Amino acid sequence: MSTESAFSFCTELVRAHDYDRYLCAMFAPESARAGLMAVYAFNQEIAKIRDVITEPVSGHIRLQWWREALDTVYAGGNPQHQVAAALGDAVKRFGLGRSHFDCLIDGRAFDVEDQRPRNLAALESYADATSTPLVSLALEVLAERGAAAHAAGRHIGVAWGLIGQLRATAFNARKKRTFLPLDELAKVGLAPDDVFNVRLSGHRSSSSDTRKALARVAKEIAALAKDHL
Repeated sequence: MSTESAFSFCTELVRAHDYDRYLCAMFAPESARAGLMAVYAFNQEIAKIRDVITEPVSGHIRLQWWREALDTVYAGGNPQHQVAAALGDAVKRFGLGRSHFDCLIDGRAFDVEDQRPRNLAALESYADATSTPLVSLALEVLAERGAAAHAAGRHIGVAWGLIGQLRATAFNARKKRTFLPLDELAKVGLAPDDVFNVRLSGHRSSSSDTRKALARVAKEIAALAKDHL
């Protein structure tokens, strides 16, 4: 497959499934956009794994496939996969650090196991693991390796991850999942099942009370994101 077709595939994938980052990439220099799209497409590939599996072992197998694809890329090989092929070119052109990719994969193991953050600090750590390395890779594509930029990038990554989880609350609830911290839910008198059932409640006042309680939890997460910004 040609490098051009691989990058075109990545661009369409990001535009369809990660439109915010697609728009951000459009503000980058044209010479960097292909690299950004390859990195963001990789992130989309591993982020969607939880939504296409029925049991954890299948998710771990898919994550392992990506680890081995990266082994091939960093050994100078050419994986026969459009996103992996685009990554191979980006790694060579921009000197991208392997550890960032490994951190992203490790972070997604949390999704595969359907774990729930115990508290706000655990959610913050999850956001850090699944978002900050992506910002670091974007900075490397943009030839920015300064410590100050990467320190700022960590805060942006954590904030982006926290806000992303707030935005995905209803989407996750429909799949009987939640990333709202368990102790924050308990503080407002809610259990995870209350998050799942808020739209299904037949008692109007109960549903309204649940939404108000959820709003208090969301406010705590939003405040943490704002602190990072």
